[in-house]
Amino acid sequence: FHALSFAYKALFPEDYADLIKGTINIFLNFTNRDGFANAVKVINDFAMDSLQPGIDDAVIEKFRRYVENHTELFRDSLTCKTKYSVITHGDCRSNNMMFKYSEDRKLIDIRF
Repeated sequence: FHALSFAYKALFPEDYADLIKGTINIFLNFTNRDGFANAVKVINDFAMDSLQPGIDDAVIEKFRRYVENHTELFRDSLTCKTKYSVITHGDCRSNNMMFKYSEDRKLIDIRF
C-alpha cells in the first residue's frame, strides 16, 4: 500500500492531491489521549535501559533528544508533507514487513 501510494503520487500528482484531501489522520487523535504519552514513555524507558553507558553514549545522547520530545516529534511526523510522504495503513504486523536472511538463515535486514 505504501509503495502504491508513492507511485501514484509520482505518476499522478494532481489526482493524488485530490485523493488525500478527504483523508483523516486518525493517529493524531491518539496523541491527545492520556495513555498515549505514558505508553510511549514506557517503551522509551525500556529502550533506554537496554543501552549501556560508556559503550552506547552516542546512541544515548541522540535517543535522549527523542525521548524528551516524543509526542511533538510523533505529531510532526504525522503532518509531514514531503516528496516522500505516503498514505499508510498503520498496521505494524510481521506480514507488512520484509525480512532478508543470510544463507545461514540469520536476519540481516528488515523493511517496514
